[in-house]
Amino acid sequence: MTQLAIKIPTLAFLTTLALGCGAADRGAAPSPAASNNGPAAAPHSKNLKVSLAGQRGAAQPTARKIIRRGELHVTVKDYAKTRAELLATLRAAGGYVASSRVYHNVGSVSSATFVLRIPADGFARIAERVAKLGTLTHETINSEDITAQYTDLAARLKSKRRLEARLLELVAKKTDNVSSLLAVERELARVRGEVERLQGKLDMYDKLVAMATLTVRLDVDRIYVAPRPATLGDQAQTALSRSWDSLAAVGRGAVLALVALLPWLLPLGGITAGTVVLVQRRRRRLRAQMPTRKPCDDTQPGSIQPKNPPMP
Repeated sequence: MTQLAIKIPTLAFLTTLALGCGAADRGAAPSPAASNNGPAAAPHSKNLKVSLAGQRGAAQPTARKIIRRGELHVTVKDYAKTRAELLATLRAAGGYVASSRVYHNVGSVSSATFVLRIPADGFARIAERVAKLGTLTHETINSEDITAQYTDLAARLKSKRRLEARLLELVAKKTDNVSSLLAVERELARVRGEVERLQGKLDMYDKLVAMATLTVRLDVDRIYVAPRPATLGDQAQTALSRSWDSLAAVGRGAVLALVALLPWLLPLGGITAGTVVLVQRRRRRLRAQMPTRKPCDDTQPGSIQPKNPPMP
């Protein structure tokens, strides 16, 4: 019950603080009825002039927040010269290269893409100069008005900062209620996180508005040369070159295969040689153990003579 009694006043206090901050923001805006009735209720002409001057000052539009972007494709003949002119123009305007990408073809540049950041007030002038560096083949220019989003973020940031100041005042006060103090500190940490997030987004908008983005692509114009038709000698040379390349490829493959099989051939060769030696030894041993047979003598008694002597 004690903890519940402590939490309820704390939550009620924080809710009242947030509602009061929102009401203060709404109360800061002038009432249309009051502004309309103010000049009519003035009894003197001097007060009327002052009121009208105040209305004219309030009616002045705020500066628009506009993000400008563009993309240009330009065909040029001399890439090195055009690139130098582009960078010189960019430096004179106070801009810089955010990123670049260069494409090469047969040892020379075929195209390049540059992402430039230019001060917003000189965007149109720089874009016009870049378009004159060569033949313009593509152009895209767009503007994004973020005034409403910027104003909303600024109002929310102002409200959060006011709430942060009130929470800091509460933290600075000495209190014996530890639970209430911890709740206020947690709320203060949350509000500070929102303040940093909103401020970061506003800073990003300011950078995008202050510096426009221009993407420039330079395409190098090259003269097309038709290939010469191949003669019989060219075809024979090409065939011989391909045949030689094939033979060299086969030779390289055979050498690589031999190198790959070498770790296997060494033990297999040793096993084969040992087997041959063992077989030969066994054959010699068997021959040594076999009894020798005497040749037959026809003159010995008891031998059978052939009946019919062989024909001469």
